[in-house]
Amino acid sequence: MRYNIQNYKFFKSYRFPIHEGDKVNAEVITFERENVKTNNVQIDSINLSGLNFISTQKYSIGENVKIKIKTNRIFNNWDFELTGRIIRSFIYCEDVTKTIYGISISPDSQTTVLKYFLKDFLSHYKTAKLKDKLFQICQNKIKISKDDGVELFSLFQSLIERAFKGKLTTILSELPTIFHCENYHIYLFNSKTKDFEVDHTNSDHTLLGKTFNGLLNEAYFNKVIINKSFNDQSATGVDFDIKNILLAPLVNYNGESIGALCLSNTLSGDKFNITMLENIKIVSGLISYFYNSKNNSGLETVKNKLPNHYIFSDRSHTGLAIINTLNTIKNTRENLYIHGETGVGKLEYAKYVCSENSLIIDFKESENQSFEFIEQVSNNGINDLIVKNIEKLSLENQAIFYNLISSLKLRIITIASNDLKALEKNDYILTDLYNYITTVKLNIPPLRLRRAEIVEIAQYYIQFECKKRDMENKKISQETINKLESAKWDINNQELHALIVKAILKLNKKTDNSEQVLQIPIKERQSDTIIDSDKNSQLQEYILNTLNSCDKSVAYSKTEKIFVESLMTKKAS
Repeated sequence: MRYNIQNYKFFKSYRFPIHEGDKVNAEVITFERENVKTNNVQIDSINLSGLNFISTQKYSIGENVKIKIKTNRIFNNWDFELTGRIIRSFIYCEDVTKTIYGISISPDSQTTVLKYFLKDFLSHYKTAKLKDKLFQICQNKIKISKDDGVELFSLFQSLIERAFKGKLTTILSELPTIFHCENYHIYLFNSKTKDFEVDHTNSDHTLLGKTFNGLLNEAYFNKVIINKSFNDQSATGVDFDIKNILLAPLVNYNGESIGALCLSNTLSGDKFNITMLENIKIVSGLISYFYNSKNNSGLETVKNKLPNHYIFSDRSHTGLAIINTLNTIKNTRENLYIHGETGVGKLEYAKYVCSENSLIIDFKESENQSFEFIEQVSNNGINDLIVKNIEKLSLENQAIFYNLISSLKLRIITIASNDLKALEKNDYILTDLYNYITTVKLNIPPLRLRRAEIVEIAQYYIQFECKKRDMENKKISQETINKLESAKWDINNQELHALIVKAILKLNKKTDNSEQVLQIPIKERQSDTIIDSDKNSQLQEYILNTLNSCDKSVAYSKTEKIFVESLMTKKAS
């Protein structure tokens, strides 16, 4: 499987094409077969980590080779050697008697000589052509032609077929080699015990500990990849040395989380790099195949029906992810931390997750509630506690509150418009309290960052309000649609719903109620109060786009002003 993954990565990576007119050729020599030596090999493409060459000579996948690259230029001619391993082969579409081979260049060969060669090679590109190539690199993508599509399909087929025909233990045994690490663990969630169990590992240790369990929960419930390093052993909460971990969720056919794959302790001692992050996305999907018969059947069935006032579109990736997380956590007893801007519906989602027998505490009203709620919990059999404005508690009362909730069998749902992690780092929130209430974290993004569903949500609110008033359904004006999709405003679901009600009422007061087009009064952000108009216009646009993309639930007092002042002192590149 290692070569299959390298093969796919190699295809996805961008390499500069080399044409016949570039006067670059090579000589390929194999290490294992001394008599095999091919002259005048055509180099197809190259980058700092790999190259393609075209040849009639047959080579085997995994074969180690030496490549002597030569140029026939009058000036700046080059002659240098590289070593590498053949990781892919494909029929050359222009001449079926030839084969394209892909070589992963060994790190020892990625020398300054290769860098200087590529630099010299690029200097002969025309400006327009070079811009196009660099643009593709910056986007980390390649243009897929018709022939490339056939190749890509073949790559996926070989990768999946290799995995599915093999045994799970065989695939797992290759993980330390693929990811250059010491250990792997597969954790499955037991819906009966509400806990994680180790299904496969090559280690004598399970890694289960207080801090690690929090990361495991985050990967499982939020379906995210976690890449983390640890400064010392005590930070992990387990009894042996862990330098770093890479966690990825395992998901079945129904989109339900069933467990997680964990890799630990890179051989280099450094954090898992971006290549490993891409690899684990592929590998976790392949491993999930072997567990698709397992599901959360022990969990009660939950309908994907969220509060109307704070709906998410099923067509939106963000909406589906949040719905899945809420439905998953609803069936557990894990503590949940929901944060997001004002008006995104945090309290409604908290109520959705909780049982009917729940209690809401708002510390903005009174710190004394940290002592008063015990009697209510004891007398009414409360199972779930929804906590608002926990940052308003003094550190002394936070300690009292933590001791109380940790001694009671309560599920805590904490909602906040401020980033509690930042407050914890700055000693405004006790670390023990923060760790206890944030077993699972869920961020609700602001409406302006969900452009794919904004118009659909607005149309839903219009339909809902018109039906309630026995009115014909109204259409949104194109001007309103343009404003909504530009997302240069700060409103969220609650405010959008209120504006729609206001627009409908205004329309309803008219004597002629036949008008079907609805104008929604959305005020755009006032940029002139933020940006100095005397400064560079490109920098202004960059700053505004950045500010419009910010989630204010992770912002602090005067953040915009500090951010803008800092950037405006720098020259635009």
